[in-house]
Amino acid sequence: MADAMSTYAITIGIFVFLVGVLFATRAKRGHSPEAHEGHSESG
Repeated sequence: MADAMSTYAITIGIFVFLVGVLFATRAKRGHSPEAHEGHSESG
């Protein structure tokens, strides 16, 4: 059971990390007004 939980946690960690990198890259690359539609709270 511990093995399955470890794999699950690692998978989620990698997924979250990839999503974070994707968002960071998009924020850096897409500096257009269109990309700022849902980024109003990011001053």
